[in-house]
Amino acid sequence: MVGLSCFIFIVFAIGVLSEESLLTPCEIQDTQCLSKTTQEFLEKTSNGIPQYDIRAIDPLNIPSIDYVLIENPEAKMHLKNIKVVGLKNQQFSQFKMDRDTKTVDLQTKVDIKADGDLLVELGNGKTFSGPYSIKGTVLGTAKYGYDFKVDEKGVEHYEVGPETITCQAVGEPTVTVGPELEKELSNDKDITDMRRNYASKSKELREKEICEIVNRAYVTVVHNIRASAKILPKSAFLKGV
Repeated sequence: MVGLSCFIFIVFAIGVLSEESLLTPCEIQDTQCLSKTTQEFLEKTSNGIPQYDIRAIDPLNIPSIDYVLIENPEAKMHLKNIKVVGLKNQQFSQFKMDRDTKTVDLQTKVDIKADGDLLVELGNGKTFSGPYSIKGTVLGTAKYGYDFKVDEKGVEHYEVGPETITCQAVGEPTVTVGPELEKELSNDKDITDMRRNYASKSKELREKEICEIVNRAYVTVVHNIRASAKILPKSAFLKGV
């Protein structure tokens, strides 16, 4: 979101890491070029490049996520050992660069799937646990500032500032849990009442679930943007900037 952020510095253009060309130089307005170079970079770096601190994004492992799904009555979700797949197949959606304010808005579309262990905790002390899976399509937008920095060798680089990641689900995500957990949830009166009361918000709640995961996943992609910007010279990026 992600953000899914800001996650594809690739749209900046050309670079050589480990003697391998990963990007293609693009004009800011050339969306076809930006889309192609984005896909090429993701494909070549999805497993990570440790020597450049570029981390694997597909699959991407997230240790845990905790959040309040429903506030009244309270229902908390705790996800652990989350495995996210699909990030390497992100599709370029939108890129805006303001050279006066030195800010970037980057958006991509991705079909994502995440599997993990779920613990549901109700405000009355009841807990339910079991395997969990969610999949869906999202638009992830990353907004961040940038500047330029000259290294000790006199080479100028992009320096990526703090990011803001937002996520928008496209359609309703699909959620599945293990059969034993589903049986347990179906037989509990509090859960049954909760499902009935929030039936009209089912889509909204599932969108919240997938975006919690996407926002966390994009943190790694943003990290890769910064790591790459430290390695690639400014001259290797977008034409005319």
